[in-house]
Amino acid sequence: MPDDPPVPENPRAAELKALLAEIARNEPGFFRSLVADVFKTPFGYRWEDHPGVTIGKDVRIHPAARIELGSRSKLTIGDGSSIGPMAVLRPKDFHMIIGPNCSVNDYTMLYDNLVLGRGVRIGAHSLIIPENHTFATRAKYIYEQPCEFKGVVFEDDVWVGSNVVVLDGVRVGKGAILAAGCVVTRDVPPYTIVGGVPARVIKERPL
Repeated sequence: MPDDPPVPENPRAAELKALLAEIARNEPGFFRSLVADVFKTPFGYRWEDHPGVTIGKDVRIHPAARIELGSRSKLTIGDGSSIGPMAVLRPKDFHMIIGPNCSVNDYTMLYDNLVLGRGVRIGAHSLIIPENHTFATRAKYIYEQPCEFKGVVFEDDVWVGSNVVVLDGVRVGKGAILAAGCVVTRDVPPYTIVGGVPARVIKERPL
């Protein structure tokens, strides 16, 4: 089949792109602050000004990270932690705690009632959402039934590979490793390596 004909670019969009490219070249500091404002204020709450936010020392938050806060949200990020580009932090009505020396890498999404201990490393494109739909009856659509919020806890020194999914109610023990691509549906014992769908213990870490 022949390719679809190219869609002509809107002249105003092309003009705006050229203007932004010129600003990026000539005023890089201003351009970075402009991008930061766009990504940090999706719902009208700048995280720097939010009363529920506590940021430690030497924390690095990429300008393209999204921190989405409601009026009742609380967020604590400990000393020396970093949040990568396009990562999403969305505490909603809960207190999300990211301990010291943690790293949340690119495109990872963290939601709700989540606690990360000291030195937790989370690979890119991972998804941790401490929330579940309930489906107790067929008489109602799933979206009409309440959600559960049990919470997720990562103890200290946990390494999470890329593309990992952790479901609600899970506790990940100290020193555990979650292999890339696994789906964690139940608690992970300390110092174990888990992988697969659903994740199962592969072996223990060496002493």
